Amino acid sequence: MPELPETISITLDELLQEEIKTLIALASEEHIAGDIGAFLQLKASVKFDQVHKEALEYVKEYRSDLVKRGGSTCTVPILSDTGTITGYKQQFIPWMKEFHEGQRQQLADAIQSMIKEGKSVKHAAKDVEDIFDKYKGHAESTIQTESRKANIAGALNRYKKVGVQKWEWSTAGSDVCPYCATLEGQQFDYDSNQPRPPLHSRCRCRILAVVDLEAEIAAMEAEMGE
Repeated sequence: MPELPETISITLDELLQEEIKTLIALASEEHIAGDIGAFLQLKASVKFDQVHKEALEYVKEYRSDLVKRGGSTCTVPILSDTGTITGYKQQFIPWMKEFHEGQRQQLADAIQSMIKEGKSVKHAAKDVEDIFDKYKGHAESTIQTESRKANIAGALNRYKKVGVQKWEWSTAGSDVCPYCATLEGQQFDYDSNQPRPPLHSRCRCRILAVVDLEAEIAAMEAEMGE
């Protein structure tokens, strides 16, 4: 794990306990994306149920689209007249239209149960294997990709609640597809049409809150001086 810059480490050492707790609370918003470095640096415990409320809220909207309309909102490429990808956007895709409503409901239940109970992808996939029995491995791939949508949406909603203005696209760091690689490090606001992970099946990309730590510390110092 990379070391914190010396100036920030010194500043952290000088903070009061209440100020450190505030920074830890802000850092905790990152955990659903897998970025627990902040927790480890601050020697804080990780509570992986903190984002579930927001993720489950998204599942309600997701369930309605999946069951009634046979699909979900996905990140899709924007193509030029020559077929070149010029960007990405959010768009509803009826990818489960050919399945009957009971099967759509079954998948929605599996995703909700996975998020609510903390099930693994493999465990949750067993609940829908009969839906995709013609396609080997498709149950696990679908569960992994679709549950990630809920977790990302939940993280975005949590970021907004705590005042984060922008978020950054972060790839898995290795074996990254060329499409995701072009988005690495790009920052976005909360426009509903902005692209967001997952970009494709089994996409491992995540989102990171864009936070100016020095500005946060300065703001706390200013508030204390009033």
